[in-house]
Amino acid sequence: MSEITRGAIGMPFELAMSSELSRRQFHSIAQALLAENDALRREREGKVLCDLELFETLRDSANTEADEHRQCMATYRPLRQANLDSVVKKCDELLAAMSKEG
Repeated sequence: MSEITRGAIGMPFELAMSSELSRRQFHSIAQALLAENDALRREREGKVLCDLELFETLRDSANTEADEHRQCMATYRPLRQANLDSVVKKCDELLAAMSKEG
């Protein structure tokens, strides 16, 4: 959103509606914002939106736990180790895929 658009949308109602010209400008800007919003919504349809930081945190946490598990209990809970390694791998794959798209 441009500074002009932001200023027009943020102007007081009395000023925005004070003349025919300002009403038309306000309406024109509102219509442009609506069209932009609709276009962004159509663009996002069907896409999974995610927070990369969430996956990075999950990966780091699973990786830390996997390292600790390797050092202390690798022979005790091999399935847990495999699950942790799987989470780290999947997070890495998702992060790599999102980096390629962005």
